[in-house]
Amino acid sequence: MTALGGIYGGYLHLHANYEFEVEMTPTASNWDLIIESFSGALPTLAPFSMIVLALIGYSYLILINQKQ
Repeated sequence: MTALGGIYGGYLHLHANYEFEVEMTPTASNWDLIIESFSGALPTLAPFSMIVLALIGYSYLILINQKQ
């Protein structure tokens, strides 16, 4: 669930930044808007830290199960 939340949060942040960039520069190309979306007001890559946390937890569970 944590990893799915991270993916969904990343999508929401990227989508919100993209919509903001479209409003700011409506004549820009799609590629320019996507690039600007990654450096927008909302931290786009921040929710992906939840995925890293989920992977750490999952690898810890695998490690514990191998020792038993």
